[in-house]
Amino acid sequence: IKAEPILQTITFDSIHDKTYGDKPFLLSATSDADLEVFFEIVSGPANLSEDTLTITGAGEITIKAFNDGDDKHASAAVERSFSVAKAAQTITFDTIPDKILGDEPFALSASASSGLPVSFTVDGPATLDDNILTLADTGIVVITAAQAGNENYLPAEEVVRSFRVKAATFSLPGK
Repeated sequence: IKAEPILQTITFDSIHDKTYGDKPFLLSATSDADLEVFFEIVSGPANLSEDTLTITGAGEITIKAFNDGDDKHASAAVERSFSVAKAAQTITFDTIPDKILGDEPFALSASASSGLPVSFTVDGPATLDDNILTLADTGIVVITAAQAGNENYLPAEEVVRSFRVKAATFSLPGK
């Protein structure tokens, strides 16, 4: 006659919410039967290597701590879920010096801390083709750099730069 397996309890503490880009972290769980506890990803954007979890995206992640029991103990499992928030990002966009009407078109350059592409809009006497700005007249040109975010990053705060386009001045010889 085989005895009924003894129930065991796995203790697996809750996992605090994280943010995309957080460092990998160790999972920890114990069995009151002193059996080894294993982990697996039930769902969500993450990778698992033994007991080290690496977040690969924003969203909800569910992890299962389990063991299959042994000759005396029944199998057991516990699941924990936590949220991964989108990460913040910032835009770096240098100031643009004043220009003179007739200056050559020039490339606008800005970067987002996320590595995602930055887009530009222009207001004022200039035209924008891709990221090449061509001056059209004198006046104030206002450039806005934006990054809308994606599934892992929040939108960046827009960065606005302005500069003046001045008329070319000519001097006559001998004056």
